[in-house]
Amino acid sequence: MWKCDKCGKEVPLSNDAVAFQFICEHGNLPGVFERLQYGARHLLPTEDCEGSPSRAQYLIGQPRDTRGYAYKVEQEKGCRESYQKLRELANAN
Repeated sequence: MWKCDKCGKEVPLSNDAVAFQFICEHGNLPGVFERLQYGARHLLPTEDCEGSPSRAQYLIGQPRDTRGYAYKVEQEKGCRESYQKLRELANAN
């Protein structure tokens, strides 16, 4: 398992912001070599990590990022579909 670049704790694939972003941009999950190249970060907050509020804000039930990142409504659908794909791929492994 990969470690979060913010908190240093393990990041399960189903909560990996880096893999989520890759799916948002490329439509698929990166291979092992690519994932090692990009690292990992929690997407949703955990007990020890704030996660990635700028990405998580597009997911149902998550608060808007209050750090000044713009909320782009046109990204909602794609982000939510990418998150669903990430969860399905994580459950398949």
